[in-house]
Amino acid sequence: MTPPVPTGCIYHSARATAVTIPQTDALTSIQLGKSIRTISYKDFPNLETLTLQGFSQLTSVEIENCPKLDTRTLIEDILSAEDNILRSAKLRGIDWQNFAVTYLEMLADMKADITGHIQLQRTAIVNFDLKRKLLEAWATSMTRTTPSTSNTPSAS
Repeated sequence: MTPPVPTGCIYHSARATAVTIPQTDALTSIQLGKSIRTISYKDFPNLETLTLQGFSQLTSVEIENCPKLDTRTLIEDILSAEDNILRSAKLRGIDWQNFAVTYLEMLADMKADITGHIQLQRTAIVNFDLKRKLLEAWATSMTRTTPSTSNTPSAS
């Protein structure tokens, strides 16, 4: 583990597997190397950008109360990477629109801990087996949307 990084600094290290950043409202951007194994950020209200140089070592993502951070794009980038080895995800307060059903299935497979709202792509096909998988992963936290909005699972 590396020592804490002062606010406003950019930390680069080819071998760092973790970086601790003190909680601050001033932090807007984080850039991490490809050797990071775990991302865990909570209560960074102004964090807008989280840049990773690669995902080959990343096994865990936890993001909570970072309302300006585009977690949807981050998760899509991680899950679509050829070297993806992500095993756990905890995402709080998400509001994702036009999310790919393929990525939702990947999150269900890892039993990701998710709260918020996910709206699937309009062209998404959710068959019986996938519905069962989603229910097994999130049955206690799912709510049904009204037919006028879409046939989209929501995690609460």
